[in-house]
Amino acid sequence: MALRRNGDAKAAAEVFHAVPQGLRDDQFVEVPMYYRRIQMYRGELQPESLLTPEKGNQEVHGIETTYATQGYGVGNWYYYNGNVPRAREVFELVLKGRSTSAFGYIAAELDLAELNG
Repeated sequence: MALRRNGDAKAAAEVFHAVPQGLRDDQFVEVPMYYRRIQMYRGELQPESLLTPEKGNQEVHGIETTYATQGYGVGNWYYYNGNVPRAREVFELVLKGRSTSAFGYIAAELDLAELNG
């Protein structure tokens, strides 16, 4: 995300392509939320497929921060691809969640503050 936000798409692609393809959910110690984001960045998953409310439900994954993590990654994807209005909407969705100490929540909060001037 940082490489793309800094305009270095080539370096970002190198990082994404270094991650193996075809991993299964049961191959992760925790939920595969970061892997799914990499799949999205590589074009293997559609961004909206990561924005399902149940992904942030503690009963589903055991960690409340999943939606904040996925949502921030998707919002960031829209942002650096030039769809700032959709990025803003996604960041606002993240802030409706309960995970106020999650990195994704804090990052969405910061990005929204910068977008709102």
